[in-house]
Amino acid sequence: MVKNIRFEYADKGKLDKERERFLARQAELWFEPFAEQLNNQSGTIDFFLKEGYENRVSFNCIEKDLANKLYERFTMFLVKF
Repeated sequence: MVKNIRFEYADKGKLDKERERFLARQAELWFEPFAEQLNNQSGTIDFFLKEGYENRVSFNCIEKDLANKLYERFTMFLVKF
């Protein structure tokens, strides 16, 4: 289980717990192979939630090699139009 996931909102007043739960479950699938490595660091995976279900993700204070692996893994799941 990936423990260090944070959520931030573009509109600070509108919390969407259902959206957070969905993204947390997705992050579990995306980053499960690296869960132990992630949990042993103080860094975080930050989701920035914007209106219209536009989301951004960043890997903060995670060692560079691991961040690169996470990015590669994450892009495997992106839908390209």
